[in-house]
Amino acid sequence: EYSMLPRATGVRNVREAARGKIGGRTYEIQRLIGRALRSVVDLSQLGERSIWLDCDVIQAAGGTRTASLTGAFVAMALALEKMVALEKLA
Repeated sequence: EYSMLPRATGVRNVREAARGKIGGRTYEIQRLIGRALRSVVDLSQLGERSIWLDCDVIQAAGGTRTASLTGAFVAMALALEKMVALEKLA
């Protein structure tokens, strides 16, 4: 999930999830992050497992999408590393 926190911009914005409807831009960013992360993981090794990653923007700026993608990748790598260490993945 990708979203900007309420005070990420100069004017307080309402979280899209709170409104119950995700905007087109947010939806496309979520899809981009999902596609990018799925492309670097052997999904057959995960089996029926799911990994949920939240990408919250603290301050809106030009690089928020890049930062979200990088942060999500690091979080996913750490989660997979832990699963291997716990012998839940080979």
